[in-house]
Amino acid sequence: MVTLDSQIKEQINQSPYRDIRVGEEKGVLVVQVGRGTPAAKAGLREGDVIQEVNKQPVTDARTIQKLLEQTGVDGELEVGIRRRGQIATLTIRPEQLPTLQASR
Repeated sequence: MVTLDSQIKEQINQSPYRDIRVGEEKGVLVVQVGRGTPAAKAGLREGDVIQEVNKQPVTDARTIQKLLEQTGVDGELEVGIRRRGQIATLTIRPEQLPTLQASR
């Protein structure tokens, strides 16, 4: 996730390496969604701009991370996004991350 402003918007829109085009200057841009993650399961896509979480406006990625931590594994986040000029609401259900075992 990347916090949007006019400079970031311009950089992304001028990048020849990305298929993303951004119209918004406020919100949090989703630049990548991992396969099988709660965000992917909820339908979040690369290029979506998150504008609110649980009906609270968000303008930076840190705020989203804090809300996610507060919600915990048993909660839900209602995420308001803008995708290609359309507004949508998705429900993300955080999951426990798998534990990594050290190899010996």
